[in-house]
Order: sequence, then structure tokens, then C-alpha cells
Amino acid sequence: MRFIDEKGRLFGRINIIDLVAALAVIALLAFVGYKLNVVNPRIAPPPTPYRLTLLVEGVRQITIDELKVGTPVKAFDANVDLGTISAVDVRPAVEQVETADGRIVNAQVPGRFDVLLSIDTEAVITDWSVRIANTDMRIGRDFTVAGQRFLVKGIIFGLEERR
Repeated sequence: MRFIDEKGRLFGRINIIDLVAALAVIALLAFVGYKLNVVNPRIAPPPTPYRLTLLVEGVRQITIDELKVGTPVKAFDANVDLGTISAVDVRPAVEQVETADGRIVNAQVPGRFDVLLSIDTEAVITDWSVRIANTDMRIGRDFTVAGQRFLVKGIIFGLEERR
């Protein structure tokens, strides 16, 4: 008894081309099922209320006038809603300058201010990161936020869970 007869059937019963096509479809379905359920599971931890604090340095008074509590903001790079401003702490901008006698002292910069901008948002906490607006947040990272009438770039100064 031959494996493939003159009509191209396996053991005289199954067409070899149909068998190869059926095995390819089964392999494709198994691959898709594996990718969806094992490699990329859709189970994400629930969002946690978080407060993001940005240090924005050297801004002018006109920008400070736009930074109001309750203003909605977006993550500029991702164009994703971030949350709302919960606190604005304005301080005079200070820089180090050398005096005539060679000392280094802190001096206020006229017309410039440093702002600690607190934003209430939601974060997804993983073993590796705090994810806000589809971005891994880390203290010391540059981050740009935008409102309807302002755009500021700051340094992430604080990440804390709100209770």
C-alpha cells in the first residue's frame, strides 16, 4: 500500500493539498490564540488616584495667571487628558551668581518665578513603573503639560498616591 496514490490522496482517502491547507489554518488559529491570551494579556490593574507634582522653572507672571486650580490639563506629547490642577505654589526664581569678591550667592531673578504645579490624575501601577497618560513617570524626568491657554515644561518633582 502506497502513502500517496495517483490522484494525490494520502492513504487513498485525504487529498494532500486539503490536508496542508487545514493544518495551516489550525496553526494560524493557534498562533493568534496564543498571542492574545498568553503573550499580551488584556488584564490591566485598575487605575489609582495619584498626584503628579511638576517643578516649572523661570516662568513669567502671564503664565502664572493661567495656572488656576481646577483647570484641566493634557499630557502634551501624548495629547491625552492628564487631570486637573489641584495646587499652584509660586516662588521667586533664584539663580546662583558670583559676587565681586568671588563668593557664590543665590539671587532672585526679576520677573521670573518657579512654580510647583500639582495635578490630580489617575495612574496604573505596575511592578516596574507608575504609568500616567500612557507614559512611564519617574522623578527627574522632563514632562510637558498643556492647558487651553498655556504650555509649560517641567521636571517631575513628586509622585504620590492620593487617599
